[in-house]
Amino acid sequence: MPEPFSNTFAERLVLDRTVGGVRLLVCRLDGGPREERRNREREAVGCLLAYALDASAVMAHRSDGAPYVEGRPELCVSVSHSPAYAALALAPFAIGIDIEEPRAQLKRVATRVFSEAEIEAFDGEADLLRAWTVKEALYKLCPSPEACDFRGAMTAEPPQVCGRRARIVAECDLESPAAHLTLLALE
Repeated sequence: MPEPFSNTFAERLVLDRTVGGVRLLVCRLDGGPREERRNREREAVGCLLAYALDASAVMAHRSDGAPYVEGRPELCVSVSHSPAYAALALAPFAIGIDIEEPRAQLKRVATRVFSEAEIEAFDGEADLLRAWTVKEALYKLCPSPEACDFRGAMTAEPPQVCGRRARIVAECDLESPAAHLTLLALE
């Protein structure tokens, strides 16, 4: 793993801010072969974690796949990747983050994720992309992800999961390449 404070990592860091009690970090992923993408994502998140906390911080995963920082039970963690970016959020309360780049697949599978009413409300691809990131972030807030129904248990507007409202902590559009990021917390 590259040193988190190396020039290479510093050049890839796109966003580092604390908003609404959440530390939010985003970096660009190095290009490379598609089959090595997961390794690049893990490496980037490891660098973000070391940068945010310290070099000894270790990310692990619970049985449901949710990430946590070993030895730091007070921290909630959420992670997201896109082909060009990795994002990490850390907070003392439950959070969900998603980062997505525009892609044709979102439109093709929208009926599996959104209700008919939600789809009718979209005014173009930007609305679809935003709603997609909201739903993915909500999924990470779901108390029982395996039982969480994207079409029934979640709504993008207003953000709600399993009957609980969520608040938008941060939203932003990234450039070069284009991507949308949504960070949510339960109210």
